[in-house]
Amino acid sequence: MSVCFKSLSRPLVPVDEIHDFYSIHGLTVPADRPYSWSNNIQTLDGCLHFLEDVNDVSDIALKNVPGNIGDNALADWRLLNSGWAFSDAVLLSGQILRDEKEVACSLKFDDLVDLRLNRLGKKTPHPIQLVITGGNIDLGHSLFKQDVVRVVLLTTETGAATLESQRAQDPPVCHLTIKSFPHVGGKIDLTQVLRYLRIEMDIQFLDVSCGGSVSRQFVDLGVLDEVRMTIAGQVAGAFSSTGQLRPQLWPALSSGVSFNPSNSPLVAWRDIRVIGQHHLFFRGVYQYRHL
Repeated sequence: MSVCFKSLSRPLVPVDEIHDFYSIHGLTVPADRPYSWSNNIQTLDGCLHFLEDVNDVSDIALKNVPGNIGDNALADWRLLNSGWAFSDAVLLSGQILRDEKEVACSLKFDDLVDLRLNRLGKKTPHPIQLVITGGNIDLGHSLFKQDVVRVVLLTTETGAATLESQRAQDPPVCHLTIKSFPHVGGKIDLTQVLRYLRIEMDIQFLDVSCGGSVSRQFVDLGVLDEVRMTIAGQVAGAFSSTGQLRPQLWPALSSGVSFNPSNSPLVAWRDIRVIGQHHLFFRGVYQYRHL
């Protein structure tokens, strides 16, 4: 299959161009887990966040650069929302909630809600918000104050007890479910989680909006089907001005699969989009060789 390369017509990417890029028509959904993709933005040298005193993730997207460069950052935001539109659920981590006080993967564009409901046939305006956590999260977070979303916390038995106690003291506004799973060394069995999502919750398409450590677990198990990535044309450097190590897409792990040149997963790029001179958008399929 040849790579499809096109330019986006404008930063407020039209729905037809979004559907052309992110179509899920004809994809094979496994029987025991959802079809899953990740979607990240990074600098040319792989940084996900500047970690300066006053900034946010949009700085990576060049949003605050004057002129057409900053205007084109809207395309990344649109495509991120589009991944949510095509998914049945979005997976977040407890760390994401602790780091980002306003995070919520509910659609921010009315035309994408329309796409989701009327063209894709989804039953709800927003995907289910899944949070995988050991239990160390605050149910006062803004995610739990939204009455338009359903949230499912995927946790350990100990974590479930802690969260149920917290819920009793301060009931959230959202529709909240707490589900516990077996764990080893505090790490939840991801295979059982995915099986629960597919078989018990009938989630077919999953957007993995977690950090690199959770995404790497998906790759180690061979259960991440696609990579969707924005490359912003800038170089950040490994450390912030205060000496903090900036987060990378694939952080070093103390445990996990160690790949070598003969078994490392490959990515077959299928679609590439570009807008202006500073933003590239990739969609690729993982080809696992270590399993």
